[in-house]
Parts: sequence; structure tokens; C-alpha cells
Amino acid sequence: MNIRELLRGVVPLRIKGELPSDISSLSCDSRRTEKGSLFFCLGGIDLEGEAFLPEAAAHGAAAVVASHPLESPLPQIIVSSPRAAYAAAWNNISRRPGERLRLLAVTGTNGKTSVTYLLRSIFRAAGISSSLIGTVGGDMTCPDPDVLYPLLSQLADSGREAVVMEASSHALALEKLHPLVFDVGVITNITRDHGDFHPSAEAYVQAKASLFDRCRVGLVGLDSATAAPLLDLLIPGRMLGYSAAGASGAEFSARGIIRSEQGTEYELVYGEGIFRVHSPMPWRFTPENTLAAASAALAAGILPRDVRTGIESLTLIPGRLERITPRTRTPMGEIYVDYAHTPDALGKAIASLRDLYSGRRITVLFGCGGERDREKRPMMGAAAEQGADSVIITSDNCRSEEPMLIISEILSGVLHPEKMTVISDRREAIIAALDRLEPDGVLLLAGKGHEEYIIDRDGRHRFSEREIVSDYAKGR
Repeated sequence: MNIRELLRGVVPLRIKGELPSDISSLSCDSRRTEKGSLFFCLGGIDLEGEAFLPEAAAHGAAAVVASHPLESPLPQIIVSSPRAAYAAAWNNISRRPGERLRLLAVTGTNGKTSVTYLLRSIFRAAGISSSLIGTVGGDMTCPDPDVLYPLLSQLADSGREAVVMEASSHALALEKLHPLVFDVGVITNITRDHGDFHPSAEAYVQAKASLFDRCRVGLVGLDSATAAPLLDLLIPGRMLGYSAAGASGAEFSARGIIRSEQGTEYELVYGEGIFRVHSPMPWRFTPENTLAAASAALAAGILPRDVRTGIESLTLIPGRLERITPRTRTPMGEIYVDYAHTPDALGKAIASLRDLYSGRRITVLFGCGGERDREKRPMMGAAAEQGADSVIITSDNCRSEEPMLIISEILSGVLHPEKMTVISDRREAIIAALDRLEPDGVLLLAGKGHEEYIIDRDGRHRFSEREIVSDYAKGR
């Protein structure tokens, strides 16, 4: 592979030494570097990338890409961002797949998965072959470049016309998407999350907003309490706003919202146009999510009739207030799983169930992930206490942390910890919740949603909340 073709679009600040004309492979992992590799010094959580260069050189690296000159005999390409260069190289080796696809990206603290599923349904209604890249079905929301760009190329080669992606703040901050240009980008909302990764709330907002640097049209949800920093991004014709709550300055608005057991309805108003939208999903966040998807689709040139059909035909989004209905001889009450793992998402999920099941007792079971944002743990406790009638606090992907330490930090945010039930083993907690569930009660299993695994200090293990509920029901 010709090294200059691989680095097309990358502007070196300096070249040190004589570069080889060809390289055998790309690598950012010294353990997987082979003879003739171009090694990228990306760095890890605790170490700079140059710390791994001696091992990469020992494995036969032919040259290195770095952010500054290194004490190494290897030829060096000095660039402002090795991560951007790494993404560009994989984009080039994959034959620049973004140029062969319609690309849409959705970022935001909550709602990314729902909006991407809605967009795929709208594309299907419009007769456009599309695929999703996101949280459901993958180990990470946005794959690393060595997976992402070959995948995009494969999708383009197979005849896909469009790809809808979840763009996480991690992916944006780590410049995984640097070479791509999106037809439409959406920021749904920005609330508390990922304090373990971003050095400040401002850095988190900046990472999300950087999506618009690579979008032809950008859409901003104006209903978030923290939308203010994004308002300066609005540019008529290019950066647009949408609102389901009557925010001023919105080019796309939901008017006359009606939610019932039959779903959600409203009039979508944009420019000179107006049409009625119906979604079979009755949740409190449905207007915001459907409006985001509809606005993005309209901005991408999809006809209103296809937008309406696509939204109306989507009845379920995996792990997003997904109802579980196990076979049982006796009534068990209503059971839902949801991916809610932020205070805002948990509060809205509980409130949505409260809207639908007014007057019925709601129990929420949840935990917080280990080695993740610790500051949101007490906020999660407060959200659960404020919204639910009964709360069971348990573990959720504790990783190397002690489950009871995480639980104690959750409890620090509640006013009446003595009213909380604590069962650290999640399976036992679910069974206890099912034991207590009355026929007219409602149980929300929050945090895992679509996930079919749990992570502890011993690694990842299969863990299906649906199977636990099903097995329990068989014994009734």
C-alpha cells in the first residue's frame, strides 16, 4: 500500500527521516504491529502513544505517525492529530466509503438510538436501503476506525444507499469520524453524562457540537435545559433548530401534542409546510424523538408522506421502554426494560410510565456502572426516589469497583435511604422485584435495556433480563 495514498488529506507538520514508499498495514496497537506496519502513536488512558513505540519497532514497524518528534530511528510523520490521521488512513484504505453513501449522524446524551431507528424506518418508507451503526448490536456506540471504515465500505459495496450513525461524544472527541462529511447531523439534547471521560461539562458540550464541523446541515434540539450553549451555532439554512415545547427560533415545531394509550399525535410545522404525525409510542419523550427524526429526514430531502409513514410504522425500539410479556398462568403486572442510565433518562422513563399507568404503583430497579461518571450516581438515586413509589438499588456493570461502594454513592443522593431496598446481586434483585410485583403494579428494569450481558471484575458474562423474567414466569 502506497503510504502517500494512505495519508491522502493528511497535512504533515514535518517529516523526519526517509519514508518507505509502501507499508504492509496500519496499527495503533504495538502488540499487533507487524513487519512493514505504519504505527500511529495514539496514546491510551494512562500512557502516551510513544510509550508503546519500542515494542512496535521490535515487531517491525516501518514508520510512525506522531504529534511531535520522537527519539527513535524510525522515519516519522509529525501531524497535529495522530487520531485524525489514523481515521483518515482507514478511510483511504477503505476507498472513502462516505463518498458513496448518504450519511446522517445523531449525537446527544439521550435519544440517539431512538432517533436513528426512526430515521431508518423513514428511509425504508421512502424506498431507500439503509443501515444503522450504534449502541444496539455493538460493543461500543461508534466503532474504532479500523472497524468503522471497512464496515462502511462493505455497506456501500453491498448496495446500501444510506447509513444512520450514533455519534458518541467519545467518538467525536477521539476524532473517529474526522474524514466523514454528513448530509445531516443532529444534537438531540445535552444533559449530565460521561464525566469520567470529559474533563469538564464545557468539554462535553464542545465534543457534541464538533459534529457540526463535518455536516452540511445541522439540527439542534432546543428543548433541553442545557441547549443555551448550542444556540449560537444556529445559522439560517445550515444550522437549524427543532422544538416540541414551543421554543423560539425553531424551524421545525410540534404543535398540539396529544399522548394517549394509542400513541402520540401532533402537527409538524416547518416553513410553509404542515402535516400530521402519529407514532404508536405513547412516551413522554416520543414527541421530541420523532420530531428530531422527522426534521432530519425533511432536511435530507425525504417527502412528508414518507416521514409520516416511517414514524407510524415503527412500534418498538429495542430496550427503550420495551414491554416484556412472559407467558404465565397468573397475572404478573406490567414489566418494562429500558436503557436509561442518566438521571434525565431515568426520570423521563419513570414519568412516561406514570403517565400511562396513572394511579398504579411503580417500582424501579437500577444501578450505576463501575469505572464511569461517579458524580451522576447520587443524581440517579434522586431521580428514582422522586419518580417511583418503590426503589430497588442493585449493580449494573460494576467492572472492577465494589458494587456496595457504587450503591452507597447512589444512596447519598436520596432523602430517605431507609426506604430504599438494596440487593447488590442483580439477578436476585430482579427476582425479589418480581416476587413483590402486584397484578396491577408496574416494574421498570432500568440500565441494561437491549444489553444481554453484565460486566464485573471477572469480565463479561451473559445476562438476559428477559430470560430471567421468562424463567420466573414459568414457575408461577
